[in-house]
Amino acid sequence: MTQNPMHSCPQFAITLKAMGDPLRMQILNVLGESSFGVLELSQIFTMKQSGMSHHLKTLANANLVTTSREGNSIFYRRSLENTFNVIQHIFASIDEALLDDDVIKNLNIIEQEREINSQVFFAKHISDFKQQQDLIAKYSSYQSLCEEMMLSINAQTGQALEIGPGQGEFLIALSKQYKQVLALDISKALLEVAKTSCANKNLTNIEFKLEDIQSIKNPFADLIVMNMVLHHIVRPQAFMLQAANLLNDRGHLMITDLCQHDQQWAKENCGDVWLGFAQPQLESWAQKAGLLLTKTSFVAMRNGFQVQCLLFSKI
Repeated sequence: MTQNPMHSCPQFAITLKAMGDPLRMQILNVLGESSFGVLELSQIFTMKQSGMSHHLKTLANANLVTTSREGNSIFYRRSLENTFNVIQHIFASIDEALLDDDVIKNLNIIEQEREINSQVFFAKHISDFKQQQDLIAKYSSYQSLCEEMMLSINAQTGQALEIGPGQGEFLIALSKQYKQVLALDISKALLEVAKTSCANKNLTNIEFKLEDIQSIKNPFADLIVMNMVLHHIVRPQAFMLQAANLLNDRGHLMITDLCQHDQQWAKENCGDVWLGFAQPQLESWAQKAGLLLTKTSFVAMRNGFQVQCLLFSKI
C-alpha cells in the first residue's frame, strides 16, 4: 500500500505536539480570521519578538501556518492545506474557544489602528481614488464578469444591497434587475460619488445610506454585492458573516475581488489591506458564515492581476 509521507505517524505527532500548547492554540485562533506580522502578534500576546518567532516557527514546521511576504515584512495566517483531516476539526474547536481578555483587548487595538489607517488613506486620496484603483483593475475590465454572474441568479424582483458601491457603475445593472437597491458606504465622500454617478440616469429605485453594515440587524436582501471591497476590510471573515446574516433564505452573496498577489505597491497606492485572496480562503470563511460556493469566474488583467467573481448561496 502506497503511503503519503505527510500522513506518517511522526509527522502527525509533530503536528499534534505543536498544537498542544495553550498559547499556540490562541495564536491559531487569531490567525484563523486574519493575517499578522510577528511584531503585531508580539503586541497582541504581550511577549518578546524572539519568543513569538519561536512559536511561529514551531507552527510553520507543523504545516499549521503559512507565510507571505509583504514588502519587508512576513505575515502569518493559518494554513488551509494541512493534510490531516482531523486538524480542520481541531481548528473548528479552537475557533470556538474564548481568547484571554488581554489578547482580545490588544487584538482590537491592532485592528482599530488598521481601520484608522484605511480611513485616513481614503479621506486623503478621494480625489484620485478612481485613478489609483484603475491601475489595478478598471471596472470596464471585469464589468461583464459581474453582470453575467448577477444575471445567472435569474431574479426579477426582490432587494439587492451593494456594500461600498465605488463609482456606482454596478448599481445601474442592479437597478434593472431588482425591485429595490440599497447602496451602503461608511465614507460620505465615496457615497456622494456613487450618488452623483447615478443622479442623471433616472434610477428611482436606489437608496443611498451612509451607514455601517453592523447597524443593520434584520435579514432583508436577496442579493448582496461586494465589488473590490473585501481587500479593504480589516476583518473580512467577520464582514462576510455580517453580510450573510442580512440575506434572506436562499439569498446570494456575490464577491468580486483580486486573486492573491504579491504586489505590495497596491497597499501604498490604493489603501489595500489585503493583497487579494486565495479562493480556498474565501470559501472557508463563507462556509463558517453558512454560505456555499456555487459559481466561480475569473478574468486576467493586462498588468498581471487576476479578478475572481464568486457566487455564494445561503445554506
